[in-house]
Amino acid sequence: MELTEIQGVQLLDSGVVFRYLVFSLELKGQQRRIVRALNYQPEESGVEERIIAQTKAGLDEVDFFDAGGEFGIEGGGSLARNPYYRTISFFGADGVYGAEKDREGIAKMVEAELEDHEVSWFNPDADPKPSTKKPAAPTAESAESES
Repeated sequence: MELTEIQGVQLLDSGVVFRYLVFSLELKGQQRRIVRALNYQPEESGVEERIIAQTKAGLDEVDFFDAGGEFGIEGGGSLARNPYYRTISFFGADGVYGAEKDREGIAKMVEAELEDHEVSWFNPDADPKPSTKKPAAPTAESAESES
């Protein structure tokens, strides 16, 4: 068994909005990262556990653990897929595991595997700062149009 036999990116369901996790795999001194994503609704709980269970089951199918393989979770977030325009956007941070450290690298890995999609990403701000922009003062014209 070689790590290259394991698919790097899997969207585990159809849909538009996904929760994803990045897994680090290690086997016989080799390392590889894989991405697994599952369609979810924002009010759903336990999405991370389902991704982990499905990932473990997939790794069991190729005897990864029997061969001495180990895995860890690097973090994750959300992704939006637009099947019509063939775009994928990474954003946010997973509520349980936080954001992965190299979002750009993960986005480029996904783009390389899903060649027919354009991929973009937003790095989560660990310390969000409030906007310093002040709202524009209403003009006389806008005040008249509101009356």
